[in-house]
Amino acid sequence: MTTLSVVGAGAAGNVLANRLTEDPSTSVLLLEAGGDDVKEPSVHMPIASPEMLSSDFDYHYKSEPQQRSSHGLENSQVVYPRGKGLGGSGSINYLLYTRGSRYDFDEWADLGCDGWSYRDVLPYFIKMEDNSNKEYLKSGYHGRSGPMKFSDLKKTPLIDAFLEAGQELGHPIIDVNGKEQLGFSNAQGNIHKGMRWSTAHGYLRPAMERANLDVAIHSPVNKILFDDDEASGVEVSKDGAVFNIRAKKEVILSAGSIESPRILMLSGIGPREHLQQHQIPVLADLPVGDNLQDHPMCVLEYAVEKPPSINVSNGYLGVPGAQGGLAFYRTRYASQDRLYPDIQVQMSSSLTGGIFRKVWNINSKVWESLYEREQTDNHQGLYLTTLLLHPKSTGTIRLKSNNPKDRPLIDPKFLSHPDDATTLAEGLKMQIQLQNTESFQKIGARLTERALPNSDKSSLYSEEYLEKFVRTMTLTGHHPTSTCRMGSADDDKAGAGFEEATSGGCFNYAKCNQRQYWGSHHHVS
Repeated sequence: MTTLSVVGAGAAGNVLANRLTEDPSTSVLLLEAGGDDVKEPSVHMPIASPEMLSSDFDYHYKSEPQQRSSHGLENSQVVYPRGKGLGGSGSINYLLYTRGSRYDFDEWADLGCDGWSYRDVLPYFIKMEDNSNKEYLKSGYHGRSGPMKFSDLKKTPLIDAFLEAGQELGHPIIDVNGKEQLGFSNAQGNIHKGMRWSTAHGYLRPAMERANLDVAIHSPVNKILFDDDEASGVEVSKDGAVFNIRAKKEVILSAGSIESPRILMLSGIGPREHLQQHQIPVLADLPVGDNLQDHPMCVLEYAVEKPPSINVSNGYLGVPGAQGGLAFYRTRYASQDRLYPDIQVQMSSSLTGGIFRKVWNINSKVWESLYEREQTDNHQGLYLTTLLLHPKSTGTIRLKSNNPKDRPLIDPKFLSHPDDATTLAEGLKMQIQLQNTESFQKIGARLTERALPNSDKSSLYSEEYLEKFVRTMTLTGHHPTSTCRMGSADDDKAGAGFEEATSGGCFNYAKCNQRQYWGSHHHVS
């Protein structure tokens, strides 16, 4: 008899499966829509991250056509990668280890989320870490005996130039996960001995030795089942059949910011009018799927004369998707109330490469104008990605129909608030200043003088061009969040007032020797 059903074996679900099964009297069934990460070698190679974004471990989502952004993409649709398999998005992402700003955590606590201040969460960050940087360990902000392994990424000479350029512009070299987050840093990643180390490795695999954990892959959850107003189990598709799996105590939904609201709405928890539109009985009228937030980002390429870029042949197999340097800073538009950064810059020691045309869904006209010659000329270079960290625009997740097989409608509404385009353009302007430093000039790093279609390259540095660029080349920073709001009991926009509908009830396996069907704790099935 299973006590708990956990939906989603991603970053959160794997931690839950591990911690809950520490109690031998609690049995857990972990349900995952995708496959086994062990059976896909590319998952474990950090440099293969871009390829993973279009693999079987990705849901292959695209956004709805954007109205105020992304006009250089096919049909103005943003490719929206989300992990589908053990490890979740942690099995396909770029592995950069970056905690949230302390000011964000403190703001959540101020809004009523008790226990979520930075002081509250820091001990858990430290507890989870096995960090190999000895200097960082001295700071009191890192741990050495946790299940998640973190290490410094192998530095390229281009990363050194990036860090030195930041110092020339007055930015300190910092640990972005330490006391302060404003400054430049060589990134850390969840990498161990050159291989990806997701929560599937750190939390799930050790727990699979326990008799009270079952893991079911290729088992998408269609909806949550209810007895009256109490969650009693889940409806799951498996091998062409549909099964009702009952739980004795609780159903825990940890399927991510896209799948969690989709499952909730299919279960009757969501905006009343939207559910009624799709003939779904309304169990709770809550703003599920609202408030989608993400980090819109734009990429600029720089040609370099020396040294060489990063690739497999020159020994950088263990670097995630050619990523390396990080910078966090504040523009003149940053909030004066909270001292968090409003811009993040990520440096990659390579040009974008042809794979990114597919990954980013760039239309042929823009690709030919901005990127194609750089690929055919075999130029060496780097690219800098600028992300807007506190966008004012919010989007939605909605259902296409009441059929669980239909993909959700994802509309981030990037740059729908005019301040977002202005701030992101300002971030690009600050990024471009790097090429004026002695460090960048020593390696011959310069912005590739390729302009958008119907634009003159003489205007590349103007505010008008940069704002046009951000509206043309808006991409997702792969950080969607906030579609299932948490909050205090008196927050009518959060699910806190609906606790009875998400726990409790009678829970047993369906009658069909279910343990044999779902597989034992020693393997996944």
